[in-house]
Amino acid sequence: MNTKLATTIRRLPLVIALILVMSAPMMCALTPDIKGKWVGTAPNGDVVTMIFRDDESMQWSISRPDGTKGVVHAKYKISYDNKPLELDIFDFDLDKFSKFTFQGIVEFRGTDRVAMIGEYTDKGEDVRPSDFGEYTIEFNRVPNNLVAASDNPDRQFVASSIPRDSSMPYLSDCISDCITLIASR
Repeated sequence: MNTKLATTIRRLPLVIALILVMSAPMMCALTPDIKGKWVGTAPNGDVVTMIFRDDESMQWSISRPDGTKGVVHAKYKISYDNKPLELDIFDFDLDKFSKFTFQGIVEFRGTDRVAMIGEYTDKGEDVRPSDFGEYTIEFNRVPNNLVAASDNPDRQFVASSIPRDSSMPYLSDCISDCITLIASR
């Protein structure tokens, strides 16, 4: 066998391994990850913050233009196998909403931007939207160094009952009905 060819064949596994090792960080960077803090503005002007943690727990908070604020904690599951991604939020920490499940879809628009829309149900039926529309909320990722300790508040929040705004279905509706909370001050 030709000496050059034999040397090339012996080095080929090393070259392939080197290419794989060097490209692994790039492949990981391209894999979307919902974990982290996300902030977006709903069509009605509410500022919505969602924090997704490694242990599949999450925090969903809202700040209304009138200064009303609230927060709820829940669990989540996300399927990265589907396009768009499917997000379920459930086991809310308020008795009034503990039987509700938010069924949403998520689309990454870069590593630090997502679009989300969804509906909630307490009946177990499939209400997940199939596409994005005018009520989609665009969220931007907050860099880790800007996530404050206040993102795990110990304050007690009380659920309020506010009529549904039928002009804003899906995620905005869920926020208005399920996450409309008044912070006790």
